[in-house]
Amino acid sequence: MIGRGLRLVPLLVILLPAALRAASTEVNTCGQAVSGNAHLAANLDCTGFAGDAVTLNGGTFDLRGFTLTGGQANGVKCTDSCTVRSDPAGGTITGSQGDGVLLSLFGAVLQIEDVSITGNTLNGVEGPVTGVVKVFRATVMGNGQSGVLAHARRVRVDGSTLSN
Repeated sequence: MIGRGLRLVPLLVILLPAALRAASTEVNTCGQAVSGNAHLAANLDCTGFAGDAVTLNGGTFDLRGFTLTGGQANGVKCTDSCTVRSDPAGGTITGSQGDGVLLSLFGAVLQIEDVSITGNTLNGVEGPVTGVVKVFRATVMGNGQSGVLAHARRVRVDGSTLSN
């Protein structure tokens, strides 16, 4: 009886990560708003779109190595604590007339991982006064005003290239 129970443990460990990956919403439309985990399945060009290319109401947005081209506002607007990452590394946020990534909620946390944020009209990354901004293994350069405009009380940058 004990032997049968032990055989199920490895099976559950193998199935758990696949189940977690399945809980991700595909972002495939300009202006799409999502809550929780989301991902790009292909490049998304929102040039000329009159709003934020993607609104993330908390959670993790994975570029999965693809490019998000912003529109007339921001590339990604986070309305709550969020992570913008790319696995595999190298996803890009570019071309927005606002910020590449904007965190709009005071006191929230914005984390950027393995992403390139370039060619946006305002800032690559912007965080609010009482928030936390973390940038890991990212390239944030060639934006119109600042690489990272962090009014935040706490900012952490590791293994990244920043300019502007």
